[in-house]
Amino acid sequence: MKTYSEKTAAAVMNSLLRAARKTPREGLHNAWTDEQGRTCALDGFRAYCLNTAPAGMLETWTCKPDPAAAAARRADNNKILAHVFAALEAGNVAEMPAPDADAVKTFLDAEKKEPAHQWLYDLGPEFPLVNVKYLHDIIRLFPVAKWYVDADPYARMVRPIYIVADEGRACLLPCRNDKKPCKAPETPAAAPVKKPIPAPAAAPEKPADETPWKYFIYSRPAGEKRFLLTNLNEGTVGMKKIYAPRYMERDLEKVKSMLDRVSDENPGAVFQLRRLDGKTVVYSVATYTPETFAALIAA
Repeated sequence: MKTYSEKTAAAVMNSLLRAARKTPREGLHNAWTDEQGRTCALDGFRAYCLNTAPAGMLETWTCKPDPAAAAARRADNNKILAHVFAALEAGNVAEMPAPDADAVKTFLDAEKKEPAHQWLYDLGPEFPLVNVKYLHDIIRLFPVAKWYVDADPYARMVRPIYIVADEGRACLLPCRNDKKPCKAPETPAAAPVKKPIPAPAAAPEKPADETPWKYFIYSRPAGEKRFLLTNLNEGTVGMKKIYAPRYMERDLEKVKSMLDRVSDENPGAVFQLRRLDGKTVVYSVATYTPETFAALIAA
């Protein structure tokens, strides 16, 4: 059985910190020490708290903040962690089976070979979908641990998964998916009996749409205030409509899936699929910044 390794812990913490540094919140670009003396890091999708700081962690301050600013950053970060781990502290959780490390590694290796990889790993019928790369990192960080989910079988599909080990604890935010509803289905109310209404006269048929092209992709990168036309194939943001790629109605679901994958790799960004008028939004997907991450947990 694998055991906790300080070298592996440093590598996993560094992986999270590299992701955190892609967000505009500078207070999360380095690990910090919480009120219990644990070494903590957060990127909006994951949070780690280690009882002892592993040697070899990234530290790239160009200029360290003054003591008062550093204390304010730690206090702000600790408030986020308090929201993140609130359900665990309150005991509003249920234990789940720990994911099989070999199965997760096999799935991740196979996914890397897929040209249209999803990175989504299903923890089971009663549990949510998660990013398999983040899941694999946590298993490496805490090979021996207990895993918990929200006690509500629906809310757990969008609320954090908690991992508790002798060496510390972690949490992982699930990936939203329509196949994993986060609310119990409502019982439909009986429809009132109505008198039949005469059918209106048939409207004249509209001419068929002459163009098969229906949609543009817009994005608002982290820190940007407005949405811009986007070419995901070239990684280009901001262009005139004449140069922006268009998408057909038949490709709608494929484009939605593509936006879901891209959003997971761009924390803080918002992606939208709009009609050719540039105003009508058909689909929108956003990643979680640390602020929205904390707000979601508190909701």
